[in-house]
Amino acid sequence: MKCIILSHVYTKKNDHKTLELVEFALKHWGEHNPESYIIAIGHGVKPRNLGKCCNYAIWPSEIVGNKMHHAQNNLLYQGLDVAEKKGFRNVLKSRSNTIHFRKNIFDFAKSVLQSDNKLLVSADQQELCDSFLYGSTSRMKKIYKVKNPNLDLQFVSVSKLKCIDLDAHWEHLKNEKHAMLSFNLNNESEYYL
Repeated sequence: MKCIILSHVYTKKNDHKTLELVEFALKHWGEHNPESYIIAIGHGVKPRNLGKCCNYAIWPSEIVGNKMHHAQNNLLYQGLDVAEKKGFRNVLKSRSNTIHFRKNIFDFAKSVLQSDNKLLVSADQQELCDSFLYGSTSRMKKIYKVKNPNLDLQFVSVSKLKCIDLDAHWEHLKNEKHAMLSFNLNNESEYYL
């Protein structure tokens, strides 16, 4: 059983760029992870293909709480709770405005993680970032519930994950949708997070 949670997006009413790239990312995630249960988390205007590309969505129209960071963590915790109640022992969490240039990223992450007692966490130039996490659902819930959890982490580079930052490169990449969907993008590494 595979579960992917896509988070960290706020789509404002007239932000057509963010909405377009998130809709593309959801399509990419759905097509290249067909055996995964996908939970999408965000705030604001809902992507039009949310119901088609995802199995479950938590997407209030307004930011819940008084700060964006708090609201995202709160919604992510809710998504992890859904995953746990549905019986998913492990979960992969990534951003809704990224794609990974790997088919079935869940299986890739599972193969990289060396211990069930750790979480696989993305890192860029020795800096921890939570744009990508993989591991135990219950361990991940601890991260988003406790301020300073004591957890064993295993780092993986963003380049190894082949994580493409659609937000930063959308002006060029929006014309390369077919190439991205078919994993045939020239110089893909230029667009990594």
